[in-house]
Amino acid sequence: MRKTADRFIHVLEKIAIVLTTFFTIMLMVALVWQVFSRFVIDVPAIWTEEVGRYSFINMVLIGAAIGVKRNAHFGVTFFPDALRGKAKDYYMRFAVNSLVLLCSLFMVYYGAVFTWRFGLTRVSPTFLTPMAYAFVILPISGAFMTCFALYNILFGDYSGQLDSVQEAIKEHEAVAE
Repeated sequence: MRKTADRFIHVLEKIAIVLTTFFTIMLMVALVWQVFSRFVIDVPAIWTEEVGRYSFINMVLIGAAIGVKRNAHFGVTFFPDALRGKAKDYYMRFAVNSLVLLCSLFMVYYGAVFTWRFGLTRVSPTFLTPMAYAFVILPISGAFMTCFALYNILFGDYSGQLDSVQEAIKEHEAVAE
């Protein structure tokens, strides 16, 4: 079971990384073309703003899912830094990841409802396509986060994590010498 879950999560993480890279490249291309078309050829492209906006949103949401997988999401470290060993492991596995799981399930359900309700009745201003294409990233990124949070709850091991920023700095200094 663990090997299958490891393979699945590894493939899912690779897909998320490829998607994030793709949306980052799309964002950069749209921005470079916007600047070039506006200031060099003096004919601004109208599509670049919308492509840039949706690329940025998609990049951030899929990147947040990668952050859940790698436990790099935003969090207050005061309480976890005070914990050691198994206490820290249980806190990170069950308290933190359960909260992330709850929020990601919320994103999946309400993101799908929002996409269905409002995405099919509104069109994008530039491309005149249903906004569902832009809104569908909410349940998709929520599904990524759900899988990663479940994996972290079931198989995560945080007892070996560095206990504080000071220890990380000491380790970095030792390696640098």
